[in-house]
This record gives sequence, C-alpha cells and structure tokens, in this order.
Amino acid sequence: MRGFHIPIWRKMTAKIKKVKMPDLSLQVKIMLYIAALACAVLSIVSITCGGIFPPAAEYAVYTAAGVTLFLSCFYLAGDLDLLKQKIMELARSNTLTARLTDDIEYRSVLFAVCGVCMNIVFALFNGIAGWMSRSAWFGTLSAYYLILGMMRAY
Repeated sequence: MRGFHIPIWRKMTAKIKKVKMPDLSLQVKIMLYIAALACAVLSIVSITCGGIFPPAAEYAVYTAAGVTLFLSCFYLAGDLDLLKQKIMELARSNTLTARLTDDIEYRSVLFAVCGVCMNIVFALFNGIAGWMSRSAWFGTLSAYYLILGMMRAY
C-alpha cells in the first residue's frame, strides 16, 4: 500500500483520548445498583402481567433497565476488581495463604490431593450403594470414580 505509513498512523491514534467513565461515590453506586434492580423488577412485571403499563411507559422502563444494567455492570466490574485486590492483599498477609496464592506447584498439589480424596470417597460410597442395592449402575460409577482418582493421583 503506497502512501500508508505506520508511524503516522501511530501518531494519529496516540492523539485520540480514551474516554473514561467518571468515578462515583459509594452512595451513588448503591443507588445505581438499586435503580437497576428496580428497573429489572418493573420490566419483569411488565412482561408477566401484560397491559399493566401503557406502551410508552413499557418502552421507558425497558430503556431505563438497559441503561442502568449497563452502567451497574460497568461499575460493578471495577468494584469487583478492587475487592479482588483487597482480598489478595489480605491473603498475602498470612504465611499459609500467601504460599497458597503465590506458589503454583504447592497449590496444584494441594488441590490435586483434595480431588483424589473426594474421588475415593465417591468411589467408596457408590461401591457400597451398588453392593447393597445390587445395582450395576452404582458399580459402574464406583469404577469411574476409582479410575478418575488413580488418574489424578498419577
């Protein structure tokens, strides 16, 4: 492509300002979440009890529900990210949970051992249930969980 230069394109895209949503206080966010919940309830009532609102009001409720749902999801994602950061800081303050969050090998072995133990419990339960009820289905489930446990242990 003649005349198309990447550096010029990069300069042009660097000039474009990114649009960010304004930061809201906690009270405003709570009101936004409550408004989204109220609009969702109103739209469900409008759908289930048809004809309760005039058509213009139904469209207004649906529009308000969509807008508040979008905004609340946007702000909730940011709030959950902050909550995750706080929980990770709290988890890293203890030595056991810090090792669990930071050491991948330790976490993998710990959860694999828990999974193997649960598979053994399921295999024993299904084996006993199959033996007591003379059911091939429970015997098959017992064999499945036993094989799954051996594969995880391996």
